Amino acid sequence: MDALARSDTGARAALRSGVRQPVTKCGRMHRYLARHVSETWPYARQQPYYTVAALIADSSRQPTAADEDPVAGDEDTGPDSESEAADAASTGPGRESAAAPEGDPVWWDRCREANLGAALARGVRLPGKQALNQDTTEKRLHLLTRSSSHTLHTRLPELTRYLRSRGIAVDWAVLLGDLAAWERSRDEVATRWLQTFYRTLHPSADEA
Repeated sequence: MDALARSDTGARAALRSGVRQPVTKCGRMHRYLARHVSETWPYARQQPYYTVAALIADSSRQPTAADEDPVAGDEDTGPDSESEAADAASTGPGRESAAAPEGDPVWWDRCREANLGAALARGVRLPGKQALNQDTTEKRLHLLTRSSSHTLHTRLPELTRYLRSRGIAVDWAVLLGDLAAWERSRDEVATRWLQTFYRTLHPSADEA
């Protein structure tokens, strides 16, 4: 599958077609995603898998002038969209839980250290003109943490494009887990994003 995915531009296009779309409007994606979600799951539970797969595919496209806008941007960082989507969808902890599963401290650490808040903070800390504006980024993060699930899914493409345009990698498995938990644990996920953002932005003496 990896070899096919790397050479299959049609798969990338099919996955990208799901950007900002509900599962019921993602007909071209089912060929690649249906086997990674259970037929017994309601569409709301399937949505994070389709959203993340579409974001991964979208992040692999070639940058355009519009991507340098403060609310957009992207960069091809290497691994193919379909194989990354499949990996994110089938990764153990991320598959079932948005928060770290109990008894897995490694995954807990990853969720705390590699979530969206951390990615945004790394962007702010970039040198020179590459750095994201701290005030704008902070406001954007707070807006995301107050968003409904639907609104969050529609706002993520511009944000992830902009991060990738600055060379900031997104941990897709962690993002998948967080999106999957949003409906039932939004406050916990939002708190984790915000705390990680500020801790990464202003590390303690021990971490610096």
